[in-house]
Amino acid sequence: MHWSQAVNRADSRHLVALDFGTDCENGPVPNACNQRAYGSRAPRVYNLSAITTPLALFSGDRDVLSTPLDVEVLLEELTSVIFARTYKGYSHLDFTWFGSATRQEVNRDVLHLLRAASASAV
Repeated sequence: MHWSQAVNRADSRHLVALDFGTDCENGPVPNACNQRAYGSRAPRVYNLSAITTPLALFSGDRDVLSTPLDVEVLLEELTSVIFARTYKGYSHLDFTWFGSATRQEVNRDVLHLLRAASASAV
């Protein structure tokens, strides 16, 4: 439900919590509404700049689930990204299929990040 709301949202520049609606008795989730869940009529906007954990962002230029615009928005809001790369020709599931291209491109970058983190921890 939350994912479909995000896809259909007119303002895709912000990540917001699940919208339970304003009718606590007849909304999309029984006995739930924004007022009860968040203390306001609208769902809260997540403050992505509050994330301080170092993040690596891997994306594909053919991804229709996390589009290049979605990635751009994340990069604008996240302040702790230490690595970001968009892989040409990759779609969403290409990151989970372990083909030879994935091993050569993505895993090379992952291993580089892990080695760098390990070296700095010593």
